[in-house]
Amino acid sequence: MLEYSHSNEDLRAIVHGLDLSLDDKVLAICGSGDQAFAMLEKAGKVVAVDTNKSQLTYAIERLKHLKNGNHSRFVLNRPDQCFDLRNNQSYFDKRRFKKIRSKINSLTIIKSSSDIFSYTEEDNFTRIYLSNALSYGYNTTERKRVISSFVESLHKIARKPRLLRRG
Repeated sequence: MLEYSHSNEDLRAIVHGLDLSLDDKVLAICGSGDQAFAMLEKAGKVVAVDTNKSQLTYAIERLKHLKNGNHSRFVLNRPDQCFDLRNNQSYFDKRRFKKIRSKINSLTIIKSSSDIFSYTEEDNFTRIYLSNALSYGYNTTERKRVISSFVESLHKIARKPRLLRRG
C-alpha cells in the first residue's frame, strides 16, 4: 500500500540542513522519492531504500518521468491531491528538474528485504536521512522490534570507522 505520494517536509530545509556537497554519498528513506530527488541536486550520490514495494514502485515511476524529461508527470503524478503540494511543486521547478535530471545516474533506488540499514555495512555514507523511518507500517510489537534494531544500527553506524564525517 502506498503510504506517501509526496513529502510533507520542506525540501528546501532538508537540503539546506544537510549541507550537501558533491563529496557526499547519502542514504535516504525512499518514500515518494521527493527527498532523494531533492538531495540529488547537491549530493554526489544518493541511495534511496525502502521496504515498502508500493513506495518503490511509485518512486521508480517518477524516476522514469525524470529520465524522459517529463516535468509535469514527475511533479504532478500524485494518486492523492489532498495535500497542498505547492511547496514541493515549486521546489521541482524546471531549472532544478533539469539539473537533477542531469545527475540521474547518481541515484540508486533499492528494495530492502529486512531493514533500511542493510547497505550501511557496504558503503561509506557521509549523510543519512531517515524521514519517517519509524512511523509507518508497524503495529506496536513490530515497532518495538524495529526501534531496537534501529538503535542498534545507529550505534553500528556511529562506530563505523569508514563513515566519512565532515565538520
